Amino acid sequence: MSTRLTLDFKLLLVVGALLGMGLPMVFSASHLLAYRDFSDPTYFLQKQGVWTLLGILVMLLFAYIPYRFWQHVSIPMMLITLVALGALLAMSVAHFGARRWITEGSFQPSEVAKLVTIIYVAHWLASRRKQLRHFTYGLIPFYLIVGGVAALVIMQPDLGTAIVIVAASIAMFFVAGAPLGQLIVSSLALCGAALFALVFWTPWRLARLQIYADPLKDKTGDGYQIYQMLLAMSSGGWFGNGFSSLTGTIGYLPASHTDAIFAVVGNDFGIAGCVLLLVLFGLLARQGLLIAQNTRDLFGNLLATGITVWLLGQALLNIASTTASIPFTGIPLPFISFGGSALVSAMAGIGVLLNIARHGRVINQPQRQRVNKLDARRLRRIEQPD
Repeated sequence: MSTRLTLDFKLLLVVGALLGMGLPMVFSASHLLAYRDFSDPTYFLQKQGVWTLLGILVMLLFAYIPYRFWQHVSIPMMLITLVALGALLAMSVAHFGARRWITEGSFQPSEVAKLVTIIYVAHWLASRRKQLRHFTYGLIPFYLIVGGVAALVIMQPDLGTAIVIVAASIAMFFVAGAPLGQLIVSSLALCGAALFALVFWTPWRLARLQIYADPLKDKTGDGYQIYQMLLAMSSGGWFGNGFSSLTGTIGYLPASHTDAIFAVVGNDFGIAGCVLLLVLFGLLARQGLLIAQNTRDLFGNLLATGITVWLLGQALLNIASTTASIPFTGIPLPFISFGGSALVSAMAGIGVLLNIARHGRVINQPQRQRVNKLDARRLRRIEQPD
């Protein structure tokens, strides 16, 4: 059978729709900034187009790599990722107060760390399923693995990425059969650690928490970005002001083409555009969880679950931050925001999902009967004398 026929067409269709929406939104959100800084309104669009093509190639490559291959290389991948995250903190130059890039505005190792951590945790859980109910073999090692990666990411600082990594790992821990009590304890402990980092470690996070309590209190100071995002969202109404309309009374929206791009969607296409985007992410989650459900082995099930929770969780975190539903946490909107590392990493995750859908599917009874009949015919041809 042609491998082309076994690709998950529904998943490809949803991802294609998200990419098709993302490229125009990058232009709409960045053309004024690009013209001001580079005298070319399509500067960011061109770069995002190149990264989109690269992401599609990476997705196709990962779709043809058997997903069980990642189980065999998860340990060295994890070690390399930990070294990269540690070296980033030690040697990189701060940019906008953060150490997330190898060079200014370039590759972000934390984006790759999401997928690598999911692969490693899926392998670790699948190989220790019978031991997960024991505190010393389940919860404590889980803390050390996930907490170590999250701590390195938080120190960049990048709390949003750390939350996504922790959420995907806890979801896999649950699917693997961890006791509910351990899940509650781990969730409360990790949330407490995140709150500590939010309030006590960095004073500016405390300021964000205070802004969240009253987003409109300081419109020109610390609350400027939140105010501009809410203004952009509310100005769009039901059907928006039209494509590329982020001008005039909206003012300058910081990070409009990256972390705040959902506000641009609301401004240009209103509530209808925001709902459409939410529906697309819902369809992506549905398809990813169906792939996980129909996977024959535990590793594939956990891997598909982790990737799906990663992409959906990151989308919800970005949208909740943009709408001031939670304290602002800078993190890109998957497939929509400008950024090469985030886009290529997300496309790699989709490639892994496609491969799980191809090779990890449970064979249902009618399919099994057809396979058995085909094998029987082949056996009769072999046994017939010449």
